[in-house]
Amino acid sequence: MTLKEIIIDTATLLSLDGVLSLPEMGGNTQSNQSQNDLSLLKKCVNLTINEIAGDYIPLNFIESVLISDQKIPYTALKKPAQKIKSIKDGQGANCYFKVYPSYIYTDCKGECHIEYSYIPANLEDLNGSVEVNPKATSRLIAYGTAREYCLITSMYEQAKTWDERYKDGLQNISKASTVLKIPKRLWR
Repeated sequence: MTLKEIIIDTATLLSLDGVLSLPEMGGNTQSNQSQNDLSLLKKCVNLTINEIAGDYIPLNFIESVLISDQKIPYTALKKPAQKIKSIKDGQGANCYFKVYPSYIYTDCKGECHIEYSYIPANLEDLNGSVEVNPKATSRLIAYGTAREYCLITSMYEQAKTWDERYKDGLQNISKASTVLKIPKRLWR
């Protein structure tokens, strides 16, 4: 899914016909107000994606890192780490680690594999692919984007409606991801 698809969904939900008629969105009408709305919608999409990845459905990444002095600076990682999940040595054994503000201390030496969750980078390109967990649909992100847009533009009643739909969608996703374990039945 692309940023443009989410913005089209959100503009449709909010009846922002001016945004839908912009040349960037496939229309042929130019307006300053519509350009401002498009810019605001981009920011709202980024806020929603960051909220989903940060609070509800984390994005996980595993990468190989060469460790020299038992420290892994955050700048050595490819993506901005939010939570470190595990560090494993070359043989796959778990390593001890402790998180500090500017680096990660570990007892691993040499090449290690680090697994962490991260927040995706903000998007500006309309044709850019949105980095989000596949469980989060375009519609769910559009609901969250509509909520953010309505809050910023002081449409509080509409914001409440979109917030309810957004939270319901998030709750349904989180229910689907939990596994219910039932104890084995005993025969006597």
